[in-house]
Amino acid sequence: MIRLPVVSPEPAPDRNDTPHRLELILWLAMTVSVGLYFLVLQFFEPAAARDNPTLVTALMVVAAGMAMASFAVKQQISASAADSAKGKRAALIVALAMCEAAALFGVVVRFVTGSPRYWVFLALALAAMLLHYPRRED
Repeated sequence: MIRLPVVSPEPAPDRNDTPHRLELILWLAMTVSVGLYFLVLQFFEPAAARDNPTLVTALMVVAAGMAMASFAVKQQISASAADSAKGKRAALIVALAMCEAAALFGVVVRFVTGSPRYWVFLALALAAMLLHYPRRED
């Protein structure tokens, strides 16, 4: 009988990726939702839409403001969190929610006014969300 030596695997480096992975999952889920909004809007036509360029313009200004403000809000929450993982995660969630609101304004524009410019809201939200990609801090 041949005996093989027992080799224990090398221990993994002591690196806790759990907070970063959770942030990536949150970011991915909320970013993919914008694509799902686009798909839903492709398949459903507005029933009784009335053209209202004033509403579209007002919502565009609010959506752009929310997308831009999401960066300042994220920075403010992160700064007050004192480098905690929970505070960083909360800042990311609030920022992504603000971007999501911009996309939802596009859904409202599509169903209320029937405007073909709904995709601008979705593109704005998606661009802001991509800029909020969570980076690992080593």
